[in-house]
Amino acid sequence: MQIGCKLVAKIIARKYVEKTQGKFRATELGEVVIDRMLPYFGELLDVQFTRKMEDELDDVESGKEDWQDFLRSYSASFDKEMATADVGMRTLPSVTAAS
Repeated sequence: MQIGCKLVAKIIARKYVEKTQGKFRATELGEVVIDRMLPYFGELLDVQFTRKMEDELDDVESGKEDWQDFLRSYSASFDKEMATADVGMRTLPSVTAAS
């Protein structure tokens, strides 16, 4: 199973999305998760950011860019975002999927 398929299976199993009329739609839990992530990881959810990252991953795959340099370029920023989110999200109440 490829990474994309595993990811889709996982977000369905965790009830973040459901498939309705052939389309994925966020569940109430999925909306809460996105709302909580946006203040800390908004860039990761931005279409321009993901498009740029996909292009750079293509460059890594084709050998135009070194994979270690690619990871270093993203890890410093992501590590800071994770540290901030770790502190900020601890104050939020827990949510779970409705049964």
